[in-house]
Amino acid sequence: DIEIQGVRGVVLSEARKTGFIPKGKRVILHKNRDMTFDGILRSGNYEFHGKQFSFSYDTFNIALPAVDSLRLKAADRRIEKNGEKSAYTMVNSTVENIQGNLFIDPPHNKSGIYTDSFPTFPKFNSQKDSYVRYNKRNKRGDAYDPQKVFFKLDPFDVDSLGTFSNAGVQFAGTFVSGGIFSDLQESLVIMPDHSLGFQRDTEYEGEAVYGGKATFKNKIKVSNEGIMGDGDFEYLTSVTKSTDFIFYLDSMNAFAQEFKLEESLVGVEYPDVDAKNVNVHYEPEADFMKVRNTTFPMTMYNYEA
Repeated sequence: DIEIQGVRGVVLSEARKTGFIPKGKRVILHKNRDMTFDGILRSGNYEFHGKQFSFSYDTFNIALPAVDSLRLKAADRRIEKNGEKSAYTMVNSTVENIQGNLFIDPPHNKSGIYTDSFPTFPKFNSQKDSYVRYNKRNKRGDAYDPQKVFFKLDPFDVDSLGTFSNAGVQFAGTFVSGGIFSDLQESLVIMPDHSLGFQRDTEYEGEAVYGGKATFKNKIKVSNEGIMGDGDFEYLTSVTKSTDFIFYLDSMNAFAQEFKLEESLVGVEYPDVDAKNVNVHYEPEADFMKVRNTTFPMTMYNYEA
């Protein structure tokens, strides 16, 4: 083995845009050009951060036993560059705790001369569950505890790391929301805010919210904007309609275009209420809902008050 210091970067394949930046500028060179290193590995539009990476020259692949995080570079429709309709930039989400193998090219094509003959390279194979969390680079700060709110990705295989389209990014797995909803089986995609998330239409009967204390119907959206909703929130005999629900672990907030409460003459009595453009705040632990008017007064008692 030879320990080499002062290495700023190593190109493994120009054709496949694959190389690495070793941590501390340190690389261990083994027999037959094999190498081990810590640091940043880039391949096409994928960027792996971790340690104990092991490059095999004969098989032309890299074992990645301890990847702290993976970030993707994808077309960003929010910006324009040099007059183009889109530019490529890093996705605002990271995939954490990955283990797998990166296959740079077929072993007989190390030079990359026959790139067009093997368009699916580079390839990556993940070998265990990995995670996307929503407590960084997001609109809600640290509102979502990373131990309670996360998307667990199933082991996955991806190819064409340098040429994939945004629409081609899909990671199947389970979304865990810390009790806001039941665990949801979904696929992560690149959302309009350039983070990894998903949009889901509920079934006709809706999704139980906060352990069944309420029900939500229509569209659920998860991204770096938060756990959002567009539809109907049903609590007791009330229905709140909004295009902009925000679900937190301890509460739900919404500016509602419409709020209706049916009268109850059994048990705890309350009148009918009809309201437009109201702020709604719900606390599941206290089982308490507050509705506050903004522009129009609320009407009650069959419009007599």
